[in-house]
Amino acid sequence: MKLGLKTKFTFPMIIIFALAFSTIFFISKISFKNILMDAMEEKTDVALSVFMQNAAEYEISFELLKSSMNGNYLRITRSVRAVVENDKFDRSAENFQKLAEDIGIDEIHVTDADGVIRWGNVPDFYGFDFHTSDQTIPFLTALTDPYYELAQEPQPRGADNVLFQYVGVAGIKRPGIIQIGVTPEEIGVAQRNYDLQIAIKKFKVDNFGGYPFIISRDGIIKNYPIDAYIGKNVKEFVWGEQLLNSQEGNGNFIFKDDDGEHLITYKYSGENIYGSLSNVDPYLAPFQSMMSTFLIIFCVGFVIMSLIIYFIVTWVVVQPLSKIKNMLVDLSRGNGDLTRDLDVVSIDLIGELAESFNGFLHNMKSIVGNIKNATTKTVDVKESLSATAEQTAAAVVEISANVTGVKNQFTTLDESIYSTSESVNQIEEVISNLGNQIEDQSSAVEESTAAINEMVASLVNVAGITRNKKEATDNLVTITKVGGEKLADTTKIVNDVNSSISVISEMVDVINGIASQTNLLSMNAAIEAAHAGDAGKGFAVVADEIRKLAETSAENARGIGNELNEIVSKIVAAASSSKATGSAFDEILKEAIQVSHALAEIDTSTLELSKGGEQILEAMQLLNNITVEVKDGSSKMSTGTLSIVKSMQLITRVSSEALGSMDEISSGTEEISLALNELTKLTNTLDSASISLESEVDKFKIDEDKKMEDIPEV
Repeated sequence: MKLGLKTKFTFPMIIIFALAFSTIFFISKISFKNILMDAMEEKTDVALSVFMQNAAEYEISFELLKSSMNGNYLRITRSVRAVVENDKFDRSAENFQKLAEDIGIDEIHVTDADGVIRWGNVPDFYGFDFHTSDQTIPFLTALTDPYYELAQEPQPRGADNVLFQYVGVAGIKRPGIIQIGVTPEEIGVAQRNYDLQIAIKKFKVDNFGGYPFIISRDGIIKNYPIDAYIGKNVKEFVWGEQLLNSQEGNGNFIFKDDDGEHLITYKYSGENIYGSLSNVDPYLAPFQSMMSTFLIIFCVGFVIMSLIIYFIVTWVVVQPLSKIKNMLVDLSRGNGDLTRDLDVVSIDLIGELAESFNGFLHNMKSIVGNIKNATTKTVDVKESLSATAEQTAAAVVEISANVTGVKNQFTTLDESIYSTSESVNQIEEVISNLGNQIEDQSSAVEESTAAINEMVASLVNVAGITRNKKEATDNLVTITKVGGEKLADTTKIVNDVNSSISVISEMVDVINGIASQTNLLSMNAAIEAAHAGDAGKGFAVVADEIRKLAETSAENARGIGNELNEIVSKIVAAASSSKATGSAFDEILKEAIQVSHALAEIDTSTLELSKGGEQILEAMQLLNNITVEVKDGSSKMSTGTLSIVKSMQLITRVSSEALGSMDEISSGTEEISLALNELTKLTNTLDSASISLESEVDKFKIDEDKKMEDIPEV
């Protein structure tokens, strides 16, 4: 689609204007929204600070009240202790009830030293053991600490859910616990007046339904306007995870849900996180309305400015350019008439454009005149160039023939050099292989020499070890002989002991016979003492003691006999073992003597091997010297061969370069020949082009009074 001049000028300016207005609109929108959000954040932050201050004041007031009440109740309990520990006080339930009514308390309980209630104004509690309840176990410390006192936190009583508190002290005159139970009405009133849950429901963060809340650091909701949410984990909410992962301290963030955007403001304080939740949309409602109005104003302004731009562009730019266009159309229809000029009627950019075009026409007239002059001279140059090209072509043909002959001679020389180089390379390869073989032989000789040295050293070492082992074996033979003699002596001693045991056994038999006779004698004496009556009582006692002695001797003799039998069996076993050991010593002695003879033979053989190794070592040294001389000769041959190879390589490179140069000369002559042919063609083409150019230039009309001779040459 062809666009008009007005559209080309107007449309980009309108687009730029629209982009500028859009940028201003969006920057204003973002800035104003940020201002409103900053104001909202500041307002919610202040409201949350006020709520936290109120909560802190409540906590302080409540703690002071509890501390004061606990101190008062402890003083009452100490007074009750003074009364009940008075020896004149009657510990009946009626007296305890009268005492409770006089003081103004609900319950009095007194335990014994085991923590069991024995007295008080509530007989139903008699026999209750403090060890059986988690609520009363803390009071048990009073049984061992006479200075212990405890005022428990008020708790709802299970029967009627009324706030109730127990206070206890330790007994002084007798071990036990004195406990009172009271209804702390003041604390109950304070809790009702300063209930955080009620305060949260009543407190307004803003006028759009914003509310505060309190959660623990682990995310458990402590206080929330909706009672059903208390005790839940804040992670169940859309914003909960982000709140718990937020940086500790103060801050805020925005989250979205089905109800729109919401602002969470939070502050960390102690073990709690205080926060507030506010709806963002009501704060931004004025902003949305203002943006709609601003958008309408922007659209109207955009239309008006577009019209103004359109008329300005038409009047300032389009009309002058239209005039210039019409003049150029007229000029183009003048069939190359360069004698006409454009009229300059303004001094702005359009006027400068007209002046530049007139300057262009004047330059064109000069250029066309120069082209006509150059065309005439081109014809003369073409004829001279044709003659020179023919002469050059003949010379090039002669040069090409000479180059071909020289090239064939260099080719023959190059083949001869290549053949010689191949032979030298084969000689160098043979010498290199010979050097490698000599190197391998030298390495093998060195390795063999080292191995023989190690073998000779090992043989010397083996000879020394063999001599040492032979001496040790000779010592073993001597020791074995001595051991055999000692073992024979031991066997003889065992046999002597065995003979002595036989004598001892006979003596034990004699003792057994004497014990039997003594026992028989004691029995006869006892019989005779019985016949003698009272006169024989003393003799009867002596006879009885003799009988007991005989029995004891017989018992000991039997024990000795048994022990002797065991000793005899062991001595017999020892004698058999000694005999076997003697036989083993004889075998060891024979083997040791044989080992000694074998080690002597090994020592002699090792010495002979060591001498042979030294002779082999001398031969290997001689072989190594010869190998070194051959290696030196091979190295010199290799060096000489390398020099020849380098010379042949240099000759080959020079020949190749000369041959390459001849190829290049031959190619150059061919290219010159082709170029001359091309030059001839170009000369003919130039002739045709000159004629055509002259015909085209003649179409332009320049000043007729100016002759061609006056036009400067190009």
